[in-house]
This record gives sequence, C-alpha cells and structure tokens, in this order.
Amino acid sequence: MPKRFLTYIILVSILFLIVFIFKGQERSWQELVEKKNSIESALVQKPFLHPDPARFSIPVPMLGSMVVLAKELGSNEDFISYNADLRWPIASITKLMSGLVASQIYSSSSEITISESAVAVEGIAGGLKAGEIYTMQDVLKILFAVSSNDAALSLAEGYGVDRFIATMNAQAKQLHMTETVFTDPSGLSLYNQSTARDLEKLIQFLAYMNPELLAITRESEVEITEKTSTLKRKLVAINQFAGSEEFLGGKTGFTDEASGNLVSLFRLHDRPFLIIVFGTDDRFGETARIRDWLIKQLTTDN
Repeated sequence: MPKRFLTYIILVSILFLIVFIFKGQERSWQELVEKKNSIESALVQKPFLHPDPARFSIPVPMLGSMVVLAKELGSNEDFISYNADLRWPIASITKLMSGLVASQIYSSSSEITISESAVAVEGIAGGLKAGEIYTMQDVLKILFAVSSNDAALSLAEGYGVDRFIATMNAQAKQLHMTETVFTDPSGLSLYNQSTARDLEKLIQFLAYMNPELLAITRESEVEITEKTSTLKRKLVAINQFAGSEEFLGGKTGFTDEASGNLVSLFRLHDRPFLIIVFGTDDRFGETARIRDWLIKQLTTDN
C-alpha cells in the first residue's frame, strides 16, 4: 500500500474519531435539554454530600436548572449538588479562563489593538471598533463587564489564537480541571465545555491567587480609555449582582445551546459561598433563591 494512501486513511480515521467524540458530547447535553424542556419546574432534592443532611431543616428552593452547585468555597461540603459532574457548554463563563491567561501573558499596561476580525465576531458588546487601542487592563474590563466576544478574540489574537487556546487548556490541566475543554476564547463554541466541579477549581484559584480579576467582575460600572483618541467611556455590567455588597465576583454565560449559565461567589455570614447554575432560563432568579436559602440556613445554624 503506497505511503501516501496509508497516511490519508490514518488522517480520515482520526477525523472521524474526533467527530464521533464531539457528537457524543453533543447528544449527552441535548438529551438533557430535551428532558428539561419537558418539565415545567424541577425540585432539586438531596443528595446533600454532608455527613448529617438532617441538619438542613429549611426546604430546598424550587429550582429548574440542569446543573446546580452551592457550597462554601474551599470546603468539602455541598449544600446543594445536582448534576455537578455533568459536562455542559459553559458559553461566556469561558472568559474567566481567557482573562486569567491574558493576565499571565500580558502586563496590565500592554496595548491591545482591536482588529477587523475581532469586530466581525458575533456580538457587539463593548462597542469596539477596528483600529482602536486599549490597555490590557481595559480590555479585561470590557471582557468581564459586558462579556465582549470582540475583547476575548482581541486578547487571543495578540498572542496567536491557537497558542492562546492551547494555553487555556494547559491552564485547565494544571488546575486539574479534567472535564474541561476550550476551543475558542469567548465561549461561542458549543464545544467549550466544563462541569460545576471543574469551575469550582477555577474560581478557587482566582479567589486566592488572582483576586484582582474577580474584583473587576464585582464592579457595576467600569471606565475604559481608547489610547489614540484618549476618549473615555463607561460600560454598565450585565451581571445583575455586580455592585452588591455581598457579591465577590463571577461570570454570566448564555448561548442558545447552553441556555443561561451563571457562576457567582458571595460573602455570606463572612464566609465565601459559591453558587453555580447551568441550563436555566432564570439564572439570576435561581441564584438569588439559592443565596437567600443559604442565608436562612446559615442563620439557623448560628
């Protein structure tokens, strides 16, 4: 058999294997979406992964999210855990990793030029224009406050898109996020997938090692300056919890395939609590119900 033909057969086989794997992942979450759409609401019940579940005397709130995780950050105790190990398309929650990688490869004063290809990407959040120049710090503000896909691609392009994505995956591996994969820097791709458990590792790393990144996500409004024109603009955060006293940071995410996702870190009773919801039409409402339930539960404990 000629070498060229053998090489062709091997390449085609690898391609089919990749498609098979991705299609398998697609089917897994699509089946869950179909199940979700057939149920008007779902009561998230135990299992609470706790040695004494009876101590949770206050009923769990009615929730419709396909994935829920609520726990004190850094502890082994899950207050609510539902499908926490299920891989799900995380949409713009991806930008937490993009921001982390950008902070590692650029200085805060590095200049990022907005390209035509970045402006052409889906979404207009941030109102960026081709040729504009911002500091990396300001691009992070745009990335987090309004979840700009243009900002995400601009950060990646400055380093090389393929190399940037490879670094995102390498960082995930370093954090032992074994069920996480990134294929683009913004989260538009269906194949940017993770689990609530894996994102817990990322949030914990950010909270303790890169708190300045989460600090940006706390702001209800950010100011950016275009370097060439020196024009200043203010952007209002799309996260409804941004600016509230107990909110320590987090990230929104939405695509048609994933539905609404939200990762939130709150300080409740002077303790950090992580709340993650995936696959919901009411991500802020669901998170608020869990937060309020946690406050009542912690008050009862005290």
